Amino acid sequence: MNIQKRIVTVLMTVAFILLFSGCNLFIEMFEGMRDPADDTPPVPARIGIFYREVPILNGLDSFDFGSIAAGDGKYIEFTIRNLGETRLVLEGQPLIVNTSGENFSLQTNAALAIEAGEETAFTIYFTSEGDDAGEYRASVTIKSNDSIRNPFTFYITGSIVQSHPAEPDIDVYYQNINIKPGDTSVDLGTVRIDQIRQYVFHMTNMGDAEFTLSGIEITGDGFELLPYEIESIAVSDSVNFKVSFTSSESGSHSGTILIDSKDPYDYLFGFNVMVLVE
Repeated sequence: MNIQKRIVTVLMTVAFILLFSGCNLFIEMFEGMRDPADDTPPVPARIGIFYREVPILNGLDSFDFGSIAAGDGKYIEFTIRNLGETRLVLEGQPLIVNTSGENFSLQTNAALAIEAGEETAFTIYFTSEGDDAGEYRASVTIKSNDSIRNPFTFYITGSIVQSHPAEPDIDVYYQNINIKPGDTSVDLGTVRIDQIRQYVFHMTNMGDAEFTLSGIEITGDGFELLPYEIESIAVSDSVNFKVSFTSSESGSHSGTILIDSKDPYDYLFGFNVMVLVE
């Protein structure tokens, strides 16, 4: 009987060792099957250039400053946005090379380091001082650690006229809010889940020439542009357009409205709106 008990004890010990080894093997196999995506490296820094939420294409776009009268000047602000997941580092300030005259110059510098999802801005000044009427051109070059768009280059143009031409100038309002191009937080208030709410925006032509509307667009989940019949706005006249919103999901919802026109100052009038759903 002692021999039998010893044999049983030995067999049980061997079985336990085999079982324990099998568990370790299973654990090692499971560890080897873990999703490698957990270790996916972040998207490298990616530079994007925008004018009032409208992207500018690298090497292709030519941005028009419009016309200014002799002795006048115009400032245009551009946004640099980091579209990647690592820090974007600029190698110096944007470089402006005038190809005719010395009309374009950098007025406001951009930050040299931009974290993921963040942005900075720089301003270019177009002046007519000391130059004859005509069209003037320049290139803008921005060097960075973007491995694809380095350098980022686009072109700018502007015209000088002897006297200031008659031009339209559009102002946009929501209720008593005077919306500025590029505004990022026009608050439309709070709505309930699945509630349909309409919002009225007011446009006034403050210029001295007829305002011609090319179109209105809106993006963002839940936002919809209602039908409108606006083609032009006479001097000092006003018109309205409406946007509706509804959502079945609570939280903050945002959209972008773009007004495309022949306004030489605000030909792409873009701004962001926000609605809170409870």
